[in-house]
Amino acid sequence: MSNITEVLQSLIPGSLSSGSRSAAALSYDSLMAMMGRSKNKVGHSGALTLAAYYNGVNQIANDIAKLPKSVMKKVGKSREPISDHPVQFLINREASNIIDSFTFHFIMTLAAIHRGNGIALRISDPNTGKTLALEFLHPDKLRDIRRIENQLFYYTDLGVFPQADVIHIMGFTDNGYIGKSVIQYAAETLGIAKSAQAFTSSTFENRGVGFGYVTTEKEVKAPQKKIMEDSINNKLMGDTPVRTVMLDEGMEYKSISLNMAEAELIEQNKFSVIEIARFLNISPRKLKDYSINNYASAYQDATDHVNDTITPWIKKWTQEYNRKLFTAQEKAADLYTHFSDSVLLRGDMTTKANYYSKLIFSGVVNRNEVRAWEDLNSGGPDLDEYLTPVNLQTEEQIKNKIEND
Repeated sequence: MSNITEVLQSLIPGSLSSGSRSAAALSYDSLMAMMGRSKNKVGHSGALTLAAYYNGVNQIANDIAKLPKSVMKKVGKSREPISDHPVQFLINREASNIIDSFTFHFIMTLAAIHRGNGIALRISDPNTGKTLALEFLHPDKLRDIRRIENQLFYYTDLGVFPQADVIHIMGFTDNGYIGKSVIQYAAETLGIAKSAQAFTSSTFENRGVGFGYVTTEKEVKAPQKKIMEDSINNKLMGDTPVRTVMLDEGMEYKSISLNMAEAELIEQNKFSVIEIARFLNISPRKLKDYSINNYASAYQDATDHVNDTITPWIKKWTQEYNRKLFTAQEKAADLYTHFSDSVLLRGDMTTKANYYSKLIFSGVVNRNEVRAWEDLNSGGPDLDEYLTPVNLQTEEQIKNKIEND
C-alpha cells in the first residue's frame, strides 16, 4: 500500500514528467505533430464542422440519452423495478444539482466517441458509500490514467481519483483502460471530406468560373498582358452577383472546366458520408443518405441501428454503472441498472402495434406493462395477467384441460 501512496504523491500537480505521460494525456494535436501532421487531417473542432460526422455523433449521443433507465432487482426468475432507489433518480432525472440526466448521458457519450473517454466523478456519502451525484469532467481536464498494482488512478486538474470514484465510458480501446478518439483513426478520411467540402463551396461561390484564358490573333505585349489579367481576375473574383467582362475586339475568353480529379473531389462528399458511417458504425441512412430509400430498408436500418450501434454503448454504460453505483450489499442483493432500447423502435405506429401485439399474445409482457411504456394509466388488475396462446400448450396440458372441463 505504501507503494501506491508514494506514486500518488508523485502525481500532485506539477510533478508529472512529460516522459511519463500516457497516450490519454496527449492531445490530438500533439500526437499528430509527433507523427507528422498531414495537411488533410483535422482535429476535434474541425471534425464537428462536417455535417455527416456531426450528425452521426449527435444521433448516437441523443439515442443513449433518451433511453429510459431504471434500477432493477433479480428475485428468483423475476425482475422487479426499484423506483425509489437513489440511483434511479440520478440516472433518470438529475445526475447532479447542476445537470439533468439527459444532458449528462449525452455529453458523456459524446466525449467517449469524440475524445475517446467520457469521465464523470462519483460523489458518494463517506459514511454509507452510496452515490449522491455524478459530475461530468471535461476531457481537457483529464491528464493521465495510470495502472498501479491492478488499480486505476485518474490524474485530473481537480486531483487524483481511484477508479471506484470515477465513471469511465470508453470509446475504442486497445488496452482496456484508455479510450482513443475515433478522430485519431479517421483523421485522414475526415480531412479529405473537409477538403471536398471546402472545394465544393469554393466552386459554387465562384459560379463555376474556375480557370480560363483569353485568345486573340493580335500581338499583346507583356505590360498589356498583365493589365488585362488583373482586370479580368478582379472582375471574375468580385463579390457582385453579376460578373460581366468586356473584351476588346478579336479577343475571346475560354473557360478551363473541371478536370476528372476535381469533379471526383466534389463527388467525394457522398463518399465521405459512407466512410464516416463506417467509422461511427452507423447506417448511412442515419446520416441522411437516402440513396437506398424504401420502407423495408428503413425498418431494417432502425433494427440494425439498435443492435449494432446502440447496444454496445448500452452494455458499456450498464456494466460501468453496475460496478460502481451500488454498494457491496446492493450488489449481493442482485441490484442492477437497465436501459430500455424499445423506445428506439417506436417511431412507426403500425410497426409498434404489431410489436406490442406479438409480445402480449406470446406471453412475454402483459397489457399493463405495455400501457406503462406508453405512459398510460393501469387498466386494472385483469390486465396484469399474461396471455398464453392455446396452440402453444403441450398435448398433456390440453388433455388435462378437457378432462377437467
